[in-house]
Amino acid sequence: MKVYILLSACMVFLLACHKEMACNNESGDLLIRFENNSGENLKKLVVAGREIGDLNDGDATCYLAYPEFDFDGSLPDESCSAEVKSNTIEGMDNFYFCGTEKFTETSGKFDVEITKVDYEKESFLQLLLK
Repeated sequence: MKVYILLSACMVFLLACHKEMACNNESGDLLIRFENNSGENLKKLVVAGREIGDLNDGDATCYLAYPEFDFDGSLPDESCSAEVKSNTIEGMDNFYFCGTEKFTETSGKFDVEITKVDYEKESFLQLLLK
């Protein structure tokens, strides 16, 4: 009985470790993690020119290294696009044309949420800081 309890405890420990080790965070001065809260599975996701790949709704990437990342005030101001149900959806960065609060980050660690905004008959991806 003691052996069974010990083996069970070891299995729980190993499974918990495996879950954390599944994400290979990159190293660098600027690290960004993307979480998909769009309500859609995103295929062929690209953010700031970097191909991220598929990201299902509710899932998140590991921390990815970027050389720089643009912001407009508190909003990430980078291009993004993904395929949703065979349609390509672009990001909202084209709407950030006011230049007074624009800046570029080259260091730090950021969590960015990806949401979907429906406007009239079009949909857009929006990047938000968490």
